[in-house]
Amino acid sequence: MQELHKLLFELSSAERIRIMQELEKKAFKLSHLSRELDLTVTETSRHLQRLNDAEIIFRNSQGKYELTRFGRLTLFLLGSFNFLSLHKAYFQEYDVSGLPKQLIYRLESLGRPIFSRDV
Repeated sequence: MQELHKLLFELSSAERIRIMQELEKKAFKLSHLSRELDLTVTETSRHLQRLNDAEIIFRNSQGKYELTRFGRLTLFLLGSFNFLSLHKAYFQEYDVSGLPKQLIYRLESLGRPIFSRDV
């Protein structure tokens, strides 16, 4: 569980998530990424170092940062956690444990659902 705690700590920063989202679109050099996110170069560098140490990103041979395969998967899975947090009240009230696990794993793909109390 120690590795999970370390990963969750790195993902607890809104700036690091924003960096990951930008790097999902394309690779960036440090200065371009800091401008894109309106962060100082020092702040951006610190976040990039943390993400690199967590093996979420890497610096390629052109000096640009990009997501690792692990980083891409991590960002994808965060979509489900985002969906859960947005609809916390619903999930507090209704038990979804009877749903197929494949559906639960793909909650973020529901987009903007309309919840019904008629179950």
